[in-house]
Amino acid sequence: MAWKYGILFDDALEFLSWMRSNLSAKMTEVHVHHTYSPNHSHFNGKNHRDLQDRMKKYHLKRGFSDIAQHITIFPDGKVMTGRNVNTPPASATGHNDADDDGKHPFMFEMLGNFDKGNDNLTGKQLQSAEQVTRYFWRRGSTIRFHREMADKSCPGTGVGKTWFVNRIKNQKSEPYDKNQNYHRELKINDPMLRGEDVKRVQNRLKSSPVDGIFGYDTREDVVAWQRVHDEKGKVVPAGKGLAADGIVGQKTWQALFGSVT
Repeated sequence: MAWKYGILFDDALEFLSWMRSNLSAKMTEVHVHHTYSPNHSHFNGKNHRDLQDRMKKYHLKRGFSDIAQHITIFPDGKVMTGRNVNTPPASATGHNDADDDGKHPFMFEMLGNFDKGNDNLTGKQLQSAEQVTRYFWRRGSTIRFHREMADKSCPGTGVGKTWFVNRIKNQKSEPYDKNQNYHRELKINDPMLRGEDVKRVQNRLKSSPVDGIFGYDTREDVVAWQRVHDEKGKVVPAGKGLAADGIVGQKTWQALFGSVT
C-alpha cells in the first residue's frame, strides 16, 4: 500500500516496517513536537482519526498545504500517518528544507500537553516516540526539539532534551537495527495483531478472508505452509520444513517473500 493519510498502526515497529517501502527521501533531521491541544484529556482510546482530522483542518486553515506532521503518536502508542513522508513537513519556519532535492526532516507530533504539571510522556507513547526517533537517528538524522527552532516550549517543558536523547542513544539495539529488512513478528496476540503486513501474509498464503487480522485461521495457514517449505521457500516433504509454530518471524518472512523489503 502506498503512503496514505490516516492509516493507523498499532505501534511504532508496525509503522516503521510498513514505512520503509514508502520512503524514498533522505531524512536529515527528526523533529519532535507535542500537540499541546488536543491533549490526553481529549483522547478516549477510539478517536485517533477524529483528533488528527481536527489538527489537519486547523493546519489547512492556517494556510498549510496539508497537515503539518508526517505522523501523530497517540497516548496508547498507536501511530497515524499524516503528510506524505517524502514531502517536507511544516515543522518550523526556516527549518523545513522545503525544496525538491529529496532531503528534508521527518516530523512527528505526540498528542498531549507535556508542559510541566500537565500530561506525562510515559508508557507506550514514549516507547513509540523513542523507536521512531531512534530509527532515524541511527540512520544519521539529527534530533531537534521544536523549541530549538521557535519561541515555544514544544515538545513540553516536562520533556528534557538531554533526558530524551540519552534514552535514544542508550538503547543498544532494536530489531530493525539487526536487519535492515525487519518486519515485526506476527503471532496470536491479545488484542489480535492487525495491519497491512498481516494482509500481505494472508494474500501470500491465499487465506480467507484477507482482513488484516492475525487470528487463529491465519495462524493455521502459517503452520500448514511452514510444514512444507524450507528457509528458502522451497517445497519440501511434510515435516521437513520450517518450525511449524504459526509465528511469522524473520525466517518465515524471508521464506515467504524471498527478500523481505
